[in-house]
Amino acid sequence: MTQATINKFNIQIVNLKREVQVLRSLVIGNIIKDKEGQYSHKFIQEIFSALKERSTRSFNGKQNFLSLFKK
Repeated sequence: MTQATINKFNIQIVNLKREVQVLRSLVIGNIIKDKEGQYSHKFIQEIFSALKERSTRSFNGKQNFLSLFKK
């Protein structure tokens, strides 16, 4: 086998791995459903944007965390 043939096979293997990953994700997404149901796209976008923001509060331990909500 020449190096060109080996490179061609490697590219094909990478492409097949991508296809399998996409198909696996599609199958798992359609077969396995979340018990809580589907989340709306808007909600997911809000969560991701909130994750990017810098946190305004910090806490150490569960009592400190709960005290933030009791105020």
